[in-house]
Amino acid sequence: MGPDICGIVGESEDHAELCARWTMLGAFYPFSRNHRGIGLSLQEPYQFANATYEGTVTYTDIMRRGIRNKYSLIKYHYTEY
Repeated sequence: MGPDICGIVGESEDHAELCARWTMLGAFYPFSRNHRGIGLSLQEPYQFANATYEGTVTYTDIMRRGIRNKYSLIKYHYTEY
């Protein structure tokens, strides 16, 4: 069980920021996925390559960091350490 990253229904005014925050949080769940309902706006990380956070870093870069964090934590989620 885990969250649908970026939400599955509805739209948000700050969709890029919401997705970036969800992606960072999702790194700490054993299961999470970027999932969206049919007919709604796209929300894959590359969709936000032109949107910037405070004019310095793209939301795609923030989401990339979250995904890398998730993969670095997999060994802790799925082992008996």
